[in-house]
Amino acid sequence: MLAHLHGIRDRVLDGAEPLEGETLLGVGAGDGLIGLAALDRVGPEGTVVFADVSPALLDECRRAVAAKGADDRSRTRPPWTRSRANRSTWRRRARS
Repeated sequence: MLAHLHGIRDRVLDGAEPLEGETLLGVGAGDGLIGLAALDRVGPEGTVVFADVSPALLDECRRAVAAKGADDRSRTRPPWTRSRANRSTWRRRARS
C-alpha cells in the first residue's frame, strides 16, 4: 500500500466510526486499503464486506485478509452475485 494514503484512510475510518462488533461494507473496495484497516476497528466480533466490480481486486483483498489471518471476519462480494435477475437488470442498465 502507498504510505501517503494511510492518513486519508484513517480520516475516512474516523468519520465512519465503525464500532467493535459491527459489520462494515466497503463499496468500491479496490485493493482493500480501507477495509483492511477497518478489520482492526471492528475487532474480533466484527465483519468487513469488501465489494468491488473487479474480480482481480477482490482476489487481492482475499489474499491480504488471509495474510492478516482474518478470513473468518471478512467477505468479498461483486455487486452482481445476489441473483441472476439482478445481474441481467444491471447489464440492461449499463447498456442504456
